[in-house]
Amino acid sequence: MATITQKLSLAFVFSLSMLFLPTDSFSQYQLEKVEEFKINSLLPVVIVDYHPESKLYLGYISDSKGTRIVLIDEQGDFIINKVLVGEGPNQSSAAFNAMAFTEEGDIWLQTPYQLFLYDQKLNVKNKIRYLSGTKMHIYGRMEFFPYFYQNQSQSSLSFITTPSGTNSTRPDRENSSDLIEIYEVEKEELYKMSPAIGP
Repeated sequence: MATITQKLSLAFVFSLSMLFLPTDSFSQYQLEKVEEFKINSLLPVVIVDYHPESKLYLGYISDSKGTRIVLIDEQGDFIINKVLVGEGPNQSSAAFNAMAFTEEGDIWLQTPYQLFLYDQKLNVKNKIRYLSGTKMHIYGRMEFFPYFYQNQSQSSLSFITTPSGTNSTRPDRENSSDLIEIYEVEKEELYKMSPAIGP
């Protein structure tokens, strides 16, 4: 059994050897800045998604009036900037948890129980009410909205009901689990599946 002195000596030798290894031996990738742009805003802007065909960024700004949904072009200029939580037309009564561009460039915004489809002028095109075992509200931030089409069919929209970085575990439930809830819009069906766990 190794003593504490031997363990510390081994750790010291290992630390010293790390200093003399070439830096490229630790990674296979190197990041290089190709372009940048500046957004003129006094408040932090969080960018969540990018649509390459329209060359627009989707994000949000949190301020005293609420969370503002923003579209920004590649020069860093605001194309549109709106608060969409409220009681007016094109608004939701609940805070949004997640956002993403569709393949066509429209915008998905998700609340804990409703999914909104907006155009790029932030006018509502469609609303989908869905059931969820856990109606989770996250405040102060928004996540990327994970959605997919089953069998590559545009009519078979499915999406994960809980925001990224959260799970449906609740300690007060008898059978708490870390299952992912998926809602299939066409069938109006909620199902759960276990997340993949690595080796």
